[in-house]
Amino acid sequence: MPNEFSRNIQDADLTVPATIPATATDAFTSDINLGANSKAFLTEEHELEIAFPAFTVGQLANGATVTAVVLNGPAASPTGTALGISRFVIGAGGAGAAATSFRVRLPANTQQYLRVKFTTSAANAGGVATAKLLT
Repeated sequence: MPNEFSRNIQDADLTVPATIPATATDAFTSDINLGANSKAFLTEEHELEIAFPAFTVGQLANGATVTAVVLNGPAASPTGTALGISRFVIGAGGAGAAATSFRVRLPANTQQYLRVKFTTSAANAGGVATAKLLT
């Protein structure tokens, strides 16, 4: 009997990092190419794991945020089409924010290329966030 989780291990190699800058600007992962098929939709259940690093209070002050938005498109380096998937971390309690990750299922109408845009409202955020494709 096949193990429905066996491909999670293989696809964990599809991890793409994004260096969150120490200024209030955007950072992007490199593209994840989901491949093309004649059906124009995902033929399997695909999930994306977005991981945020731990932030000190010096990197992410109280109320400051780092937001991840999944971008999608038919060509490499999509910039404007969001899938409606976003997650954020917020600095609180004078301690920054703990490392955390979120796992989301990609909708069936996801196009061939996707990448994650990380936006920070903090001036000193820094760190490396990742996006990982899981099928």
